[in-house]
Amino acid sequence: MPILLKDKKLLFITVFLFFLFLSGILSFIFHGTLITSYFFHDLDDSFMDLFNSIYNENKTLGIYPALAIIPYRILRLFVPLDFWKQNLPPRENAFLLRASLYGAIFLLIHILVFIQAFMTVLTKKIGTKTCKDILLISCSVLSGPVLYSLQRGNNIIYAMLFSLLFFVLKDSKSRLYRELSLICLAIAVCLKIYPAVFGLCLLKDKQWKSAIRCIIYGFIMFFLPLVFFNG
Repeated sequence: MPILLKDKKLLFITVFLFFLFLSGILSFIFHGTLITSYFFHDLDDSFMDLFNSIYNENKTLGIYPALAIIPYRILRLFVPLDFWKQNLPPRENAFLLRASLYGAIFLLIHILVFIQAFMTVLTKKIGTKTCKDILLISCSVLSGPVLYSLQRGNNIIYAMLFSLLFFVLKDSKSRLYRELSLICLAIAVCLKIYPAVFGLCLLKDKQWKSAIRCIIYGFIMFFLPLVFFNG
């Protein structure tokens, strides 16, 4: 037990695997009915943040900043114009997309690009020298917040990815990587506003100039994509 408490990696892995095993047992006992306590309560709405956004974020700015909407508009360009049913409401068209081959490909791209990038960054940060390192990476990828976000199809996973890149690169010896870390944080903020709180790390370390440059990058990332939108 003392070794377990001293080794943070081993402690995290042990706790994670215990609750994963417990969740599996409970799911078996209750025939999967408890899955809604782990994922979004409406299982029929799985991945719909992605498909709703592809359909809805089309003509004008919507609920996301411009930078976050651009990927959805690019994906929509791959869908034939006659695919959409004008007599159906937006939500039904989004469900139609999810049930199609186009939707399956979009979802595959959405998940695989994130998983590949996420595991690459974790491998860079944690390493793969020991079995414990590999288990830690696997547990991180299979953690509740990640699986929940993937089940929603929400772009929060990419905000998390760029936030993670910020922490991996910000203390690098390379000036280029340190500057890239500021750009990554700016991108994360323009996808979801709350990663802005991580800017406090720069203020805590008294990196005043870096904080100012990060704010400038944020304004650029926020306003520059607006040139691609009408109105």
